Amino acid sequence: MARKISVLAFALMCLALVPVCGPKVMAPAQLNSPEHHVRNGYTLLKAGKLHGAYGEFKWAKGLDPTYAPAYMGMGLVYGLEGKYDKGLSAMAPASRYARTDEHKIDVHVGYVRFYIAGQDLIDPDWLKIVRRNYQEALAIDGKSPRPYFYMGLAYKADLDFPSALGEFSRVIDLNQRYREDAKAEFETLKRIEAAGPRTELGKQIAIERTITRAEAVALIMAELPFDEQFRRQASDSADRKPPRAPAKDISNHPFAAEIHAVLALDLNGFKPYPDNSFRPDQPMTRAGFALVIEDLLIRVRQDEQLATRFVGTPSPFPDLRNDLSYFNAVMVVTERGMMESADSETNDFEPMEPVSGVDALSAIHSLRGILEQEQLNHGTTRFQRGGRRFRTGFGATSYPHVTLEIPL
Repeated sequence: MARKISVLAFALMCLALVPVCGPKVMAPAQLNSPEHHVRNGYTLLKAGKLHGAYGEFKWAKGLDPTYAPAYMGMGLVYGLEGKYDKGLSAMAPASRYARTDEHKIDVHVGYVRFYIAGQDLIDPDWLKIVRRNYQEALAIDGKSPRPYFYMGLAYKADLDFPSALGEFSRVIDLNQRYREDAKAEFETLKRIEAAGPRTELGKQIAIERTITRAEAVALIMAELPFDEQFRRQASDSADRKPPRAPAKDISNHPFAAEIHAVLALDLNGFKPYPDNSFRPDQPMTRAGFALVIEDLLIRVRQDEQLATRFVGTPSPFPDLRNDLSYFNAVMVVTERGMMESADSETNDFEPMEPVSGVDALSAIHSLRGILEQEQLNHGTTRFQRGGRRFRTGFGATSYPHVTLEIPL
């Protein structure tokens, strides 16, 4: 389900890595060439400017109606817009016009990217179609890194991490273009494997470059070992007044049940906004996720002092003031290695940037280890907030409410 929600973001990531084939534009006379406009088209795709990209691809086609990459570009734009029939129709002439081996590989790899964008929304056997194009591209040039790289992305989208790692390894071994991109993908998948997602939903969300507030909720509910008593009581507790439901923006959401359950917990980082909306599709910030993990950690460890442990201490992050409402949370999670700075060179934490799926899963993995140890030591106990209790798999605690400057 999360795969469908985030398919556009995933496809844009794939397209950002697309090289434009053909001769490099070296002379001013070539600035109005089909190659130049296709190059511009992919630059605009990387920026998410689909309308402008389509215009560039169409211009390239106008300059040379037999230039295969122009048709592939137009089809990819349609694919990103969810217009899959139009996309396939637009791409169809490319196979006929592709004369060079490079352009033929472009066509096959282009279809791989197109089916990654829509997956089973295009065809239930999308991966079979992708494999066929992958094999045909390799038959033309078995040493081209492009088919291996995009096949890796296809396996990643299908949550077949071992196969994806194999493809990225081949790209790295070839030591040509895409090597750095393949290394980044390889390292991300190894991090996901190390975090040990226990559910398919956990895997689906973990591969996202950025996640939404709703996906953060779903990831926590799926990957933390809440018992069934918790799942029932958290969503409809009889011994506490439920919060005013933000029905406008979550009633029809795929993760509505999970959001209602988390709202019942009154977790910092998952507070409703002043207008009582949850804004489920808004990006989950790194600061907001730190607040969630800190709140859960306090309850698991039954350590109220964690809520104020770093108040007044100097900030080790250049972009994080120590008077911010989420400063203590960031310090708590980073001190324990549950989250890290976003930029290793500057040591910036980037609190308002979206959290990635793998970073969120890694933090949850750390918390899960603590939770399981607490359950082993003390058994199933109860949560407490505001004097009211209900059973969960966590420990019982009560601690001062942290007032946020904004709902993160």
